[in-house]
Amino acid sequence: MRVNKEIMEERKNVNSPEPIHLVFVEEPEAHLHAQVQQVFIRKAYDVLRNNTNLGDKPQFSTQLIVSTHSSHIAHECDFAELRYFQRIPATPEVNIPHAHVVNLSTVFAAANEPQRRGQQPSTEQEAEEAKRLATQKFVTRYLQTTHCDLFFADAAILFEGAGERMLLPHFLKSYKYGALSSCYISLLEIGGSHAFRLRNLIEHLGLTTLIITDIDSVEANRSACMVAKGASQKTANSTLKSWIPNKESIDELLALDDNSKEKVESNFGAAIRVTYQTAVNTCIACNPEEIFPRTFEDALIAENIALFDNESIDDNFTQLIKIKSKLSDTQNSSLQKKLFELIAKDNSFNKAAFALELLFHIDTNEIQIPNYIKEGLAWLCKKLVIPNTIQQAVAADEEAQ
Repeated sequence: MRVNKEIMEERKNVNSPEPIHLVFVEEPEAHLHAQVQQVFIRKAYDVLRNNTNLGDKPQFSTQLIVSTHSSHIAHECDFAELRYFQRIPATPEVNIPHAHVVNLSTVFAAANEPQRRGQQPSTEQEAEEAKRLATQKFVTRYLQTTHCDLFFADAAILFEGAGERMLLPHFLKSYKYGALSSCYISLLEIGGSHAFRLRNLIEHLGLTTLIITDIDSVEANRSACMVAKGASQKTANSTLKSWIPNKESIDELLALDDNSKEKVESNFGAAIRVTYQTAVNTCIACNPEEIFPRTFEDALIAENIALFDNESIDDNFTQLIKIKSKLSDTQNSSLQKKLFELIAKDNSFNKAAFALELLFHIDTNEIQIPNYIKEGLAWLCKKLVIPNTIQQAVAADEEAQ
């Protein structure tokens, strides 16, 4: 600030550069406890401005740049303050790996200004702007409420609810010899009706993302119904309707091939795949049946009939007893109808309690991964860089099958 330093020609400092207060801090988390990291990033800038000539005075600016791999530090920062380094692998055009810097302040960019000065936005423009601001607030609050490891992950998995939250980590460990355990995968619990709100962020980060969601079939009056072909049903799932695969008809969703469930954003490099329930061939009381699960729970039960239909389940496991009772019911109704009545219509069935009882009573290694989730994990394996030894084991296993 040239305090006590006169500008004199004989000192040749007439054209000396303007004062710059620029501070770089490299990975402070290497020396700080997790809680202290959060305090540090909240207070660091104020400490740098703690001078009578600085403070709130506009004459001099201070810029603090922190490089970090800490989700605790990212958690304390606003989106507008974050710069994300997206890793770009080598390509035939650019034969070395490099990085693309993403300015996260542009993720939820403001709507275009009116063309003529003083022109008032239309009602439609105002509605879009309100929607943008609401989405920005939701995503910011959501990440601040949960975690920010999304910015440091190799990939992300967005999923529906409590059942998936408790069992998905076990599926990742057991699938293909733990092939995905060597990767940093961020798991975000966010219902199908809200997953699409993360679209702008996911696409700007260029982050490989698997969305595990429910097909959520409804009738014309929007009430939940069993999945059926040729019944003019629609999905209530906003992600399937408005993001990927951008389909509302249940018949169309059931008919889609794997390629139609994947989307690659050419502008951002994000490979995104959705997976949801499709037909399951099962057998109960020696009667084969093709059923169409509607949620994670009925898909899991349909593909693990033997685990629920056994004598070792006692009355302490109220949710498992309910399922066992449905499976042992000798009435003529189909398994699909029994499961729908229990999971979608019975208010006493608790999905979180079901998952907890499952973890307590059943060895997770014995649980068959629902086929639609297995398809999604297979896609994720191919998208991520997996050690060669695991790749060879996976290839050998697939060849044997």
